[in-house]
Amino acid sequence: MKQSSVIKYFAVLIFLLLIIPAITPTSAAGIFHRKDTIKIAFIWQRWDVLDIPAKFGMMIYKRILREAEKEYDVTFEVYEF
Repeated sequence: MKQSSVIKYFAVLIFLLLIIPAITPTSAAGIFHRKDTIKIAFIWQRWDVLDIPAKFGMMIYKRILREAEKEYDVTFEVYEF
């Protein structure tokens, strides 16, 4: 191959490397939409007396998270250990 054809192929390669990120979808719109998932962990200790009232407050936390799911279009996964 001649040097000029190598330079042409190299120029095309560089051009493709620069243009491909501009034309690929990077947003979560249309068919590429997916719901974000936020994972939340609550760690309970059986010996801690402060966990008893906190477990009752857990119902309030879960209600707030359900409202936030609707408002911000996310999903919360709550794990209790």
